[in-house]
Amino acid sequence: MKILFIVGPTASGKTELGIKICRRIKGEIISADSRQIYKYMDIGTAKPLNPEVPHYLIDIKDPKERYSAYEFYLDAKRCIEDILKRGKRPVVVGGTGLYIRALTEGLFPQPRISPEVKERLLEELKEKGIEALYHELEKVDPEAASKIHPRDRQRIVRALEVYRGTGIPISQFWKKKIDTGIEPVYIGIGWERKELYWRIEERVKRMVESGWVDEVRNLLSMGYSPSDPGFSSVGYREVVGFIEGRYSEEIMIKLIVKKTKEYARRQIMWFRKLPVHWLSPDTLGSLSGISD
Repeated sequence: MKILFIVGPTASGKTELGIKICRRIKGEIISADSRQIYKYMDIGTAKPLNPEVPHYLIDIKDPKERYSAYEFYLDAKRCIEDILKRGKRPVVVGGTGLYIRALTEGLFPQPRISPEVKERLLEELKEKGIEALYHELEKVDPEAASKIHPRDRQRIVRALEVYRGTGIPISQFWKKKIDTGIEPVYIGIGWERKELYWRIEERVKRMVESGWVDEVRNLLSMGYSPSDPGFSSVGYREVVGFIEGRYSEEIMIKLIVKKTKEYARRQIMWFRKLPVHWLSPDTLGSLSGISD
């Protein structure tokens, strides 16, 4: 089945475009944003507040909880089926490439592995370094090692975690991908890099003016820690640094802008691999050029 995906880097106007399109086609939005899944983290993740159309997979996790691409795949599929049953049109909106790939290309079913396996691997990472773990991966699963960058800590640890926990190379699980049954149609707003960076700078300033620092103070007072998964969202740990007095608000803003631009560059590189139809920024003012 064909499903519309509105993708692109942060601050490119995906949510605004998604709402406009959904109003026109009687659609409902499934968020593919790994930051907006967390409760109590609204300003810094640019959540759509009081959206004009229904949004799903927002505010579904506590900041202390992890959420995998496979879990997203399962949740998003349920949302799509429910929306279609009600005679509406699902539209996936977001910039988290792993989520989008999971939903369009499928992921292998996640094997159950004891948490102790990963804990031990992380200890070895500190003791021996990533090179030693990568060399181990080359021995136990050369196929996976050939497809994973030698410095990609997360994927190397995950591959070894699967092997040690199941005795089966992760490359064998890759071959058991699920057929999602989804035929994606990708669109996005094609900003020039300079314009996108300006939008990022302005948005970060607005977030701070809107109370981002107070939002983080509230999270800390609720018992959440900068080491929690939710705080991996761009900017939150930088705000903690300001709250702790490590630098000024001006420096905080510069750090967040820098991190956000780096994140946007990674997203741009990711979406270059997909057949995205990039629309003119003028599309945000109208829907000319977009057909049903």
